[in-house]
Amino acid sequence: ELFVDVSLGNSHTLLCSFSGSVFASGNNDYGQLLDSTTSPQQQFQRWTNLPVALASEKCFKVFATDWNSFVLTSLGKVIAVGRNDYGQLGRGAAAAFDSILPAFVILPSNIRISELAVGQDDNHISVLALAYDSSARSRVTYCWGDQQTVALAGSSGLPLNDPSECIYLTADLKSR
Repeated sequence: ELFVDVSLGNSHTLLCSFSGSVFASGNNDYGQLLDSTTSPQQQFQRWTNLPVALASEKCFKVFATDWNSFVLTSLGKVIAVGRNDYGQLGRGAAAAFDSILPAFVILPSNIRISELAVGQDDNHISVLALAYDSSARSRVTYCWGDQQTVALAGSSGLPLNDPSECIYLTADLKSR
């Protein structure tokens, strides 16, 4: 396999291949190897145990934190798994718990992510996404996760379980 992206967590590694496959190895306490288990892997394993809804997705980029993994797909969607202390899985307030099952971050259907940044300070995880809004035909920014250390959305500093448009960053993006 030819690999086009790599990301290192505290104790796990993710690889994205040219063909769009994800490979992972290392610690797996919170399912961060994307295999729907908590079993560690000493050798790289291809991500094959996918829910049906994710089966057609191809990896574009990978992102690892201490206890999370994120995959930006070639279709502009984000798949997340692992701890969810601060809403970093982006699955809404109803899904405020950790998850070993990979699933899509909940975004409006007209939003396609082109770039993703995942920041970590201790165990506080913040996610920022550059996106294209096909309805408004413009670039936008979305953020979710911990907002205490990085007030991306001009928010109250409380965790964002639901990805929200970062209106101040989007306004700045549109003015350029």
